Amino acid sequence: MDRMCAEQGVARGGLDRHTIRHADRVGIRPSELEIDRAQGAAHVRRAQADIAPQDSPERLRGMGIDVLDGHASFTGSDRLDIDGRSIGFRAAVVATGSTPVVPDALADAEPLTTDTVWDELEDLPGRLTVVGGGATGCELSQAFARLGHDVILIEAAERLLREFDADVGAAVARQLSADGVEVLRGTSVTGASPSAGGTRLKIGSDRDALAVDRVIVAVGRHPVTDGLELPAAGVQTDTDGVVIVDDTLRTTTPNIFAAGDVVGGPNLTHLAAHHGATAAANGLFLLRRTVQRRAVPTVVYTDPEIAHVGVTAERARRRLPDAADVIDLRFDEIDRAITDGRTDGWVRLIAARGRLVGATIVAPHAGESIAALADVVRRRGSIGDVAATMHPYPTYSIAAYQAAARHRLAGLAHDRVRTVTGLALDVLRTGADLRRGFTLLTRRLR
Repeated sequence: MDRMCAEQGVARGGLDRHTIRHADRVGIRPSELEIDRAQGAAHVRRAQADIAPQDSPERLRGMGIDVLDGHASFTGSDRLDIDGRSIGFRAAVVATGSTPVVPDALADAEPLTTDTVWDELEDLPGRLTVVGGGATGCELSQAFARLGHDVILIEAAERLLREFDADVGAAVARQLSADGVEVLRGTSVTGASPSAGGTRLKIGSDRDALAVDRVIVAVGRHPVTDGLELPAAGVQTDTDGVVIVDDTLRTTTPNIFAAGDVVGGPNLTHLAAHHGATAAANGLFLLRRTVQRRAVPTVVYTDPEIAHVGVTAERARRRLPDAADVIDLRFDEIDRAITDGRTDGWVRLIAARGRLVGATIVAPHAGESIAALADVVRRRGSIGDVAATMHPYPTYSIAAYQAAARHRLAGLAHDRVRTVTGLALDVLRTGADLRRGFTLLTRRLR
């Protein structure tokens, strides 16, 4: 958790500098700021230190939980060995997390990872290369570029943020380029070798080699299962080391569960917390609660911020070509975005036969608006549910309401609907005329 918060802290520092440099849009004379990287690194570490007690052994012990330090390995389906001490259990949860993947081609570059870069913040050189165009790679590239580094981002695929719709990755790529990041897409790193004062990367582009000062790898994470002796407990993993579980997070051994990154992506702190609560309840109380898979929100802390839940528009159109509705609303129609001078974003609602199955927001504070849409997706609600929910004005969140309301109005304007509603209104008007005539007649008869 503190690692993720550190990433956001560095990102926010870069974004604040960027905001001040572009303050002329609201009538404030922009200026260049002097960056004290040592003080910035100290701020990140203070934030980490403030957050750390929430997950500390001391806090857990204060809740009445026994915390044992040591290396654990299974010796059976109901026993663990912890540094020579045998511990029996009725149920167990494997929650050993994940570690950054370092490709063999980059091993000689001694790259930094998301687990180690925070230890060298104040000493990072001016030229950085980030390998990996997923969420973390984009976040770090933008943050360090806005903090004054020369950054190259290398992604093997033809687009960034492949888990989202193509225009989402394109929007982030444009902003990264505007921030001075050199974005190399469709480019693979095939090797690395030390050079004077840095590293030479062999890349699959027009250039045979790329000289850089330091490399940061952000190409994914691998579950930590080595040394647990899972086979001794009958717990199976796949070829990538991911623990195999069912919808209740039960492993192939009925009384052993697994939660978090160790069961495979997406690697999200809030998803791991949901896993942990589900697995613990099932193990302790013999319940059969299932994990939430349909409505897992994801946030990318770039500028603009990206938030998504459910199915993407591309996937919905592939699966339901005749039944998928995609409703986009640009932020140049949102009053809050206009007053903030941030009209470059949009909200996207994805529906299947009227039911909301996904949503994407590209805008400042997108992560603060996605939870309400995630709830509608979770309970299989409709576009009408979004339109029927009162949203505060002026906010960014009202964009989802306006998109949903516009979609409903468009549905009412359909020829068939207009015909039916026209007939219904004619009947109602006729009935009203008859009632008025009957009332007048009875008055005269009196």
